[in-house]
Amino acid sequence: MGTTIYMSPESMRGELSCKVDAFAFGLVIIEALTGLPVLHPAAGRRNLLTMFEEDMDTAEEFLKHLDTRARWEPHTSERIPLLDRIAQRCLEPRPKRRAEVVDLIPEFEKVRCDTEALEEVLDAFCCPILLDVMSDPVVLIETGHTFERSAIEDHLKRCNRGPLCGVQLKSRALMPNFALRQAIETYLSESGQAPAPSAPERRA
Repeated sequence: MGTTIYMSPESMRGELSCKVDAFAFGLVIIEALTGLPVLHPAAGRRNLLTMFEEDMDTAEEFLKHLDTRARWEPHTSERIPLLDRIAQRCLEPRPKRRAEVVDLIPEFEKVRCDTEALEEVLDAFCCPILLDVMSDPVVLIETGHTFERSAIEDHLKRCNRGPLCGVQLKSRALMPNFALRQAIETYLSESGQAPAPSAPERRA
């Protein structure tokens, strides 16, 4: 039957089925996305299920309770609302209307595939030093690697070696990567994120 806090209403009455697992799984989804404990998640809330039903009853309210230790920005427009809807279907109190975990596999596969594709894009857009999406990418000409301008300039003040390859640099010349910057701005715009203000064009 499992841990009491994860049990569905009907399981409390001794009525067991595979949909009991779906109910518990829905609560695990909320736990993972909010980073909150199942018991006493916030002041005045005895458990996470009650908090979800009363404080996160809309997609907008749910987004406000995402775990602040995680970087959700690329996922908030599509993947997080989808996971929210899945959790709602799992936490339906009436077993007849509750989803079974096996029925959710196609939706989870979509989330997984979309996320993997997104991570590949973000890897190409991230500065190897800052590990964050760049707003002013520049190429360190001698090595051919691209970095956020402020990060590589700071590195070169302290070190005369390439950050990734470690080779001694004969030149510290930088060249703006306009094509990559345009691609990043387009991606951020299409994904509903506000691009960082473009850095003024200047000579490297």
